[in-house]
Amino acid sequence: MTYKTLGIVLKKMPYGEKQSIVFVFTPDYGKIKIIVDKKKVKNRFRVEELELFSEYIFLLKKGRNFDKCIESDVFCSYSKIIENYDQILCAEYFLEIIYMITPFFIPDKNIYNLLKKIFLALSMGMGKEIIPTVLMNLIKILGLKPSLKLCSKCGFNANFKGGYLDFHDGIFTCHECGKNNISSFFISAKLLSFLNSLDNYKVSVLKKNYSKMIFLEAELFLRKYLMFNLGISSELKSAKLLIS
Repeated sequence: MTYKTLGIVLKKMPYGEKQSIVFVFTPDYGKIKIIVDKKKVKNRFRVEELELFSEYIFLLKKGRNFDKCIESDVFCSYSKIIENYDQILCAEYFLEIIYMITPFFIPDKNIYNLLKKIFLALSMGMGKEIIPTVLMNLIKILGLKPSLKLCSKCGFNANFKGGYLDFHDGIFTCHECGKNNISSFFISAKLLSFLNSLDNYKVSVLKKNYSKMIFLEAELFLRKYLMFNLGISSELKSAKLLIS
């Protein structure tokens, strides 16, 4: 049985001498694993070119362990990303996150469309500054967005002094109510203000009004929160390069 699907390459790895395994995220089938033959050129085998930052139309044949790639044509290329090193790192960061958090064969068109928007933004010259907004959107898509405005105990607006978020139960408390809870993650007033602004302001406005340090703090907080809630303990390799 053969079928066609759009797809974005998340990860590639060699498989023997003449094939490679490619992990593809699709809108209708979720994350799938396909096998791609290497082509023989001048007595040497080379991997069929499947760019990381492009959207493809795949013709695939169903298999027991892998689906076989019969044809692949570029549907939309975001090749401008490769012209800037920081944008490459940023794109790889998001590909690694999507690869880690998405199960096989569970489609999610919202995540797929978000990934396309990420590539479009990066190809138009944006960079690391989009990370907090994208992570918050991803958290919302997964239904994990915490309320970070009013203390769950006293009802006080915590924006003035900061607050605490308990990752285990999702309870947010103000500086006074949560200060003795050692399992909670402290959020400074500046970071809290930034996080609560992600839904209301464009990235250009956030970049103008907040320091680079707040963007880094937000990335760390949102990434830790996302991974904790999905039960993922693995380190994100691309994050180390991105923030260095």
